[in-house]
Amino acid sequence: MLYKSRIGSTFSEDTTIRFSTFNCLQNESNTEVYCGVSVKDAQRAAILATEAFRQFKKTDVSVRADFLNGIADELELQRSELIQMYCKESSLSAQRANSELDRTIFQLRSYGNYLLNEQWNRPLLSEPEHVPVRVETKLQAIGPVAVFGSSNFPFAYSTAGGDTASALAAGCPVIVKAHPMHAGTSWLVAECILKVVQEQQLPDGVFSHLLDNGHDVGEELVGNEFIKAVGFTGSIRGGRALMDLASKRDAPIPVFAEMGSINPVVFFQSELEKNLELWIDKFTTSISNDAGQFCTKPGLLFVSQSAEGIQFIAELKKQLSLTEPTCHLHPNLFKNYKEQVEESFKWITCKQPYHSQPVLREVTAREYLNDYNFYEEFFGPQAIAVLYKSQEELIEMLNKLGGQLTTTFIGSEEEFLANEEIIDRAKEKAGRIIFNGVPTGVTVCDAMVHGGTYPAASDSRFTAVGTQSIYRFLRPVAMQTIR
Repeated sequence: MLYKSRIGSTFSEDTTIRFSTFNCLQNESNTEVYCGVSVKDAQRAAILATEAFRQFKKTDVSVRADFLNGIADELELQRSELIQMYCKESSLSAQRANSELDRTIFQLRSYGNYLLNEQWNRPLLSEPEHVPVRVETKLQAIGPVAVFGSSNFPFAYSTAGGDTASALAAGCPVIVKAHPMHAGTSWLVAECILKVVQEQQLPDGVFSHLLDNGHDVGEELVGNEFIKAVGFTGSIRGGRALMDLASKRDAPIPVFAEMGSINPVVFFQSELEKNLELWIDKFTTSISNDAGQFCTKPGLLFVSQSAEGIQFIAELKKQLSLTEPTCHLHPNLFKNYKEQVEESFKWITCKQPYHSQPVLREVTAREYLNDYNFYEEFFGPQAIAVLYKSQEELIEMLNKLGGQLTTTFIGSEEEFLANEEIIDRAKEKAGRIIFNGVPTGVTVCDAMVHGGTYPAASDSRFTAVGTQSIYRFLRPVAMQTIR
């Protein structure tokens, strides 16, 4: 079977572009073959989405809630087939696949339920005494949204993930550009969505799904006059490329990109004295889980220079070295990671292809301050540990960092109060501050913020996770009348 893109309810035209996905665990290409979509069909999808938008934005919130819940129901019905495809394309476990699918289904339902809250669109009413006018402001859908699937979350941050769910909740049609590394998973999820579109008699074009293993189609979407916003989860390079393209349009549009983050962790002294083994275990798992291919993996550990701090680094390094090597998502991601770390870890070898041994690299504060390579995300199971001698030295190092998705502090209440200035500095850059926990694992809830200042995200005012992510795809419109 040749898998083709969907332009609304219809299949795309045939092209000469063919590609397959890759199974890193089996070290072989998967048998399914995908037909790359043409730029012409991408343009057709954008036009169709604009036509659908004029109807979809006016639908009652109950209709959109039913739509999101219907997608969740269909994903649950197709769970077995989805999990099977997910595992062979991503090399991740069935347990991880089921967990991520559960999260995706919960996310869809959460957004649907949130719409049923009468205050979801933040209405404002003013009747000023000094002028005879009445001004009422409500939020309105921004228009068709192009969503780029992420490499590391084939369910939760891709075809029916947070960007798609929040845009549909807002009343915006969505065109998904599938990630080529898990095209089959994306195709199956898209078919679930389109089935619900037809069953609920929603406008044709409210959802389209484009398969492509190059850049032309993505560039067309970002530059197309009918697309009004972009959702992206991925690398700084990829996100910045989309931002630059969007800014060059005659009418620039927002790109809501969640990009790179090192996720620094600051260890104060008390927890190293009281719970050393606990934190060694937690951070071994957080650094190494699924080959460290999480945007919230703790990549930089600032540890107080003490006997316990030195012991913590030594024991964490040892435990990571004893952890089983884990498989990367794709050969390209393995190659990129290997090139980043091989100068430091030439002695590390894995017999299994595309597997990496979790590692901890220790550097001095001076080495850290003088080498900008330490400020970049390592998309793999590596972390860097730095011993600090004083609060001033710690502040100096934190000031060097760019925007972060998370910053974590491990310590006592007394230490948090004594280091209030350091925590305040972290708030200037990070979207989420964690106390006595690990940054991996992002809870879907109303209050969650998954963002931060650049380059963690392209716009620090918004979140990519949780119900508040809906507001990325809405804009305020004021209606003024004479009283």
